[in-house]
Order: sequence, then C-alpha cells, then structure tokens
Amino acid sequence: MCGIVGYIGKKTAQDVLLNGLKRLEYRGYDSAGIATLDDKEQPHIARSVGKIAELEKVVAKEPQTGHLGIGHTRWATHGGVTETNAHPHHVGNIWMVHNGIIENYKELKAELKDVEFKSDTDTEVLAALIDKNFAKGTSLKDAVAKAVKKVRGTYGIAVFSPLEPGKIVVARLGSPLIIGVGKGETIIASDASALLGYTREAVYLNDGELAVCSDDNVDVYNLNLKHLSTNTETIEGDLAQIQKGGYDHFLLKEIMEQATTLHNTLSGRIDPKNGTMHLGGPNLTTKEMKDLRHIVIVGCGTAYYAGLLASYYMEQLIPDITTEVVIASEYRYRSFHLPEHTVALIVSQSGETADTLAC
Repeated sequence: MCGIVGYIGKKTAQDVLLNGLKRLEYRGYDSAGIATLDDKEQPHIARSVGKIAELEKVVAKEPQTGHLGIGHTRWATHGGVTETNAHPHHVGNIWMVHNGIIENYKELKAELKDVEFKSDTDTEVLAALIDKNFAKGTSLKDAVAKAVKKVRGTYGIAVFSPLEPGKIVVARLGSPLIIGVGKGETIIASDASALLGYTREAVYLNDGELAVCSDDNVDVYNLNLKHLSTNTETIEGDLAQIQKGGYDHFLLKEIMEQATTLHNTLSGRIDPKNGTMHLGGPNLTTKEMKDLRHIVIVGCGTAYYAGLLASYYMEQLIPDITTEVVIASEYRYRSFHLPEHTVALIVSQSGETADTLAC
C-alpha cells in the first residue's frame, strides 16, 4: 500500500514530492515523509503520522528550496505507526525510502552490530547495510547493488547521499518503480499517476534492476552492474484512468489484478529451483509447525471469504490438519474452546478491524 516519489531537477523538490504523494493517497497509508538535499548539499528530513496535510504543516515550519529529494507514504508493517518508523530513513550517509518487505531483516540486523537503530522497521536495516557498503569507499550505485543482493523479500527503493549529490539510486524486486524522464528533470514514482503534469515519457524498471538517476540522465544496470539498454515508453491516459489502470472502477481493477498482486507478494520468497519458500510471520519452530493439528482463521467480510478459500487449499495440501473459519464479529462473543496444537490465522483488510483485533 506504500507509495514512493523522488525528484531531481530545477524545480523545488519538496513541492514536487508533496504533490506526488497526494496523487498516491488513494493507495492507503498511515504516515508520510520527505527528505531533500539543499543547494549546500545539506540533507533535511520531515516526517509525520497521519495524512499528507499533517506533513505539509511540518514542512511549512521549515520550507526547503533544494532540487533533489525523496518522499514516501507508509502503511505500517514492521513497527507501529510512529514518526520514528515513518520513511525516509537515515543511517550514516544514506537517506532511503522503501516499499515491500525485507523477510530476512533480522538476520541482516544481527550482522550490523555497530549500528544504533532508531526505528522498528526492516527498511532501516537495509539503509544501514547500504551505508556499511558505502563507507568502504565504493560508489553509491555499488553499495546499493551489493546490499540488495543479500535481501530476501521484496523492495522498491530510492536512495540518495550528500556524498554523491546530484543523483538518486533506485532498485526494485517485486515492487513497482517508474522513472519519468522530463526536460532537465527526472521524477521517480511507484505509480504513474505521480508523474503526470511533469512528463509522459517513462522508463519502467524491471525486477533485479537498479538505476542511477540525475536531472538529465538515467542509467540502468542489473545487480552485477552490467549496463543495460533502456526503452522509454509513453504514459497513456489521464490521471483517473492511470490510477484505475484503465478499468472503469477501482473494484474491477482490484479483481483483475489479483493474479499480479499474488505474484508480486510471493516474488523473492519462493525458490522454484529448490522447491522451498521463505515466508515470514509465524515465528514457529519446525517442531511446532509439525505438531499443528488445528487452524482457526479469523476475519470479517472480504478477509473472512479469503480465509474460506485458504482453508480449502490447506485441507487439500495438509490432510492431518483441520481448519475452522470464523467471522470475527461473532467469534469474539463466543466461549470457544481450542484443542491442543492450535494456531490462529488472523486476517484483516486494513489492520484496524475492531472485531478482529478483539479476537
């Protein structure tokens, strides 16, 4: 649900970033922030909990005139809804925004013993890893490539450093990133709607690619830093059409995008070659997983229906386990009894459903 915007050019970056983040508000978020680099190569960061309007109040207290910056709208996954957990994140000489989930962030964090982490996020861990690589005298591009090679999960990131002013490095795996190519400016976004009004010419970054963006150039590489040819495509349609993906209604768009959404969700987590998966969340030992005999799936509305479908698959794939799917608004008032070796799978469309939280 998160959104990314980046800008480098002649315009005031914070204005472009705020405008772009407003274009992405329909995606849902709980906090927002921007980081800019001023003309003296000094970074400035502004973050807030709540709507973009709250971020605008923070920015208004100390407006910046720099021409490079990155912005983000966050939907909390790792860590609660706080200003400290909001993006952009800053570690050492790195400022970064990130969409996606770093599944192995705890393993990476354990390797970074000298870093004093300020947030509860997986994003800050990746920023610290990039900074560690960058500190060894490599270029920002090299530092990003080396860091993301160690990542298991999904990411769309935009990174800048005052040590290499005039450029933003972006990379993606399973989380969309589009680079808008304008006249003397480059705009980065996770959704084409944020680019409209600035340019209709765009480079669509593919999985496993990174790009070095300046105000007049975009160089794309694979993670082995082999330079790749790029195709600039024209963004068709108006803002409403782009946000709806060409569909008449957002509901229809969501229905038709289910296959792509599922693919993106699992991207980076499945290893087809070895027939293995790396899925975060349960935090159960192998023995605890093998001992499971009963699964209760709790949800409301669409989350409940998703649970029903999941239960059909579970019953087919794991014959020794029984599944029970319950409606949260009813279950919370029952005096239910659970057998031994039971686990609950709590499903929410928003993360805020009161009945589901009560269960």
